[in-house]
Amino acid sequence: MSEVIYDSRIILEKTNKFIENTKIKMDITLDQKGPCRVIKLGGYRNGYKDLISRGGKIRCVTEVTHENIQDCKELLNLVSELRHLDGLKGEFAISESEYMAITVLRKEQVPAHLIYSNVSDIVAQEQYFFDSLWKNAVSATKKIMEIEENKINYETKIVTISGSPLIVEELASSLLDSNELSVCITTEGLRIGYKFFLPLTKVLLEKKKEGSHKGFRILIEISKENLNLVKEYLDMGADIRHLKEAPFINFGVTESHLATAIQKIPDKNFVDSILYSNEPAYIHNFKSLFDRLWNNSREAVDIIKSIEEGIEIPFFETIEKSYETFSLIKNLISSAKQEILGILPTFESLKRQVENDFFADIKNAVQNKDLSIKILVTEKLDPQRQKVINELFKNNFYLLQDNKRKFGTDDIDNKSFDFSVNSIKNMKIRAISGNDIQSEVGLLVVDRSKSIIIEFKNNTTEDPLNSIGLASYSNSTPISNSYAFIFDALWNQSELYYFLKNVYARLKTHDKMQREFIDVVAHELRTPIQPIIGLTKHVKDNLLDKDQKSLLEVVIASAHKLHTLTENILTVTKIEGKLFNISMSKFSITEVILDVIKNFQIMLENRNKLVDITEKKIRFELIGFEKKIMVFGDKLRIAQVISNLIDNSINFIANGEPGFITITIRTNENNLIVQIKDNGEGIHPEILPRLFTKFATKSFYGTGLGLFICRNIINMHQGKIWVEPNKDGIGATISFTLPILI
Repeated sequence: MSEVIYDSRIILEKTNKFIENTKIKMDITLDQKGPCRVIKLGGYRNGYKDLISRGGKIRCVTEVTHENIQDCKELLNLVSELRHLDGLKGEFAISESEYMAITVLRKEQVPAHLIYSNVSDIVAQEQYFFDSLWKNAVSATKKIMEIEENKINYETKIVTISGSPLIVEELASSLLDSNELSVCITTEGLRIGYKFFLPLTKVLLEKKKEGSHKGFRILIEISKENLNLVKEYLDMGADIRHLKEAPFINFGVTESHLATAIQKIPDKNFVDSILYSNEPAYIHNFKSLFDRLWNNSREAVDIIKSIEEGIEIPFFETIEKSYETFSLIKNLISSAKQEILGILPTFESLKRQVENDFFADIKNAVQNKDLSIKILVTEKLDPQRQKVINELFKNNFYLLQDNKRKFGTDDIDNKSFDFSVNSIKNMKIRAISGNDIQSEVGLLVVDRSKSIIIEFKNNTTEDPLNSIGLASYSNSTPISNSYAFIFDALWNQSELYYFLKNVYARLKTHDKMQREFIDVVAHELRTPIQPIIGLTKHVKDNLLDKDQKSLLEVVIASAHKLHTLTENILTVTKIEGKLFNISMSKFSITEVILDVIKNFQIMLENRNKLVDITEKKIRFELIGFEKKIMVFGDKLRIAQVISNLIDNSINFIANGEPGFITITIRTNENNLIVQIKDNGEGIHPEILPRLFTKFATKSFYGTGLGLFICRNIINMHQGKIWVEPNKDGIGATISFTLPILI
């Protein structure tokens, strides 16, 4: 259970109950005002005495100050052990099974509110927190003596005592009382420390095992030279990390003392003088420096493994100074043995490299080597830009040459993308442009083992170094391999990009021609169909012979199918050409459905009169048509959807078999739902996933365009359309939704 209590009376009762429930120990922290409350408030004071009398123990951490020193003296008589911690804030207590934290307004007041919990995980977590504070705290008795006798004498001094044993003795006494020792040191310094401070080191590490010391941390550049010594310190229990470069200064710092060598540490002898300080400002600055270096360092175990396996120690560093980056690039190019890969983000960055004698560096690197050099520019290089680059060379020794790569029979939009540089063998330059691949940084990978990423800046000055921003360099093979993989992908994509661009252009032209052809054919079909239907009906109506009338009815039915096909083709063409529009108005969906059904009933009636045609026995059932439901949409297009869906159902009901089509309309929140259910053949499983795509059909009843058109019309009305097989396995139900007018 966990709770927050605000009533001061209940808080006092809860606190006293907490002390009564404690069987073995109570750990408590008090801020500067806390000792006064314990002494002045009888409930607290008596509770502490009672717990001690029952054989319990009380460990207390507070901040001893000039203001509360008298209360702290009295508190020493109420607790088992009292410790001091600078800057302690907040008050909480933990027993073996409970936890509480309190806040107060003034030192003699009952707490303003209390947080209480007996949840085991919370109690364990807060116990861990208290133990951490306890380890970092010092004896309150010692602190009281320092305050009363004014023993703290902050000083910073140069210790130049002749004879190393005196310096060692002074340092050892300071380090022995520490809670944690952090050392940033060179190989020589570590050897001196091993020679003079090995016994002290063992004592501190033994205290760490007992839990009374936080340990010994060492920062050093690990190398073959100091490998065995580092391993020995690790075996003793020291925490060691690797710095890429030796520290610029040797120093050791605890929570209250600092010692740093003010001269280069000799190879064998102890230093003649050191800088010593116990001033908080120095302590804080050097602890912060050490922690920052520690966080940016690497585990000693990984470095030792690399050294023992003969592998170069991998690292990753950020370079801020442009001249260092520039020098590093030149060195990397000259060190290449097999391959140089580079990415330049813009045409301007390519110009800058020409101005920086990049090609001359490449030329020098190529000498007597079989180097493969690939440079990718993620921006177009047209003939005009090629001319600009060649003018920058100022001679014909280097020239950027277009390789005139072709695909099929035509150049890609007459744009060059593949170049070489004369007088530099095995060097290729490619250009690839596109918003999706535009890079903002440069990349250089050498032998797939070293890599550098460079930020390029807009440079308005004549100094080319001003175009180089931050850089990240690494000698890690896995990292460099990853960058090389990215380069390879972009390099291959450059060729694929231009190839696909050409193919896309051709397909686009072909698709346009195809649509124009279909549109023309559909219009040409539409023109004679209407006269055929009209004139055939006229001739049929003036005939008396029933057989001849039946034949003409077949002609009319076929003409209607051809008319439907033509209209569907025209509609699909408009949909795909983004020319399909709808005209919105308010209308009754029930009336539209009834009109469509009436037309189908007439069609079925006329069909059943034909000679030698098997009768279609279709019965329509209507549900939900009792009231008029108004919607807002394109009346003709919605009628087209309903007509297509009913026509599908009719076509899939076998001739001569009793068929039914049930049309249900209902509302759901702000939507109208229309369902058309039949007992036909159902939907083939192979067709179901792509039912609403073009030409999705396995029957002889249609082209597969109707449902594609229906889906687009419904989508344009912000509705949905879907189909489901009937639960009895016979036929299917297709449904769609439309927003209704409220």
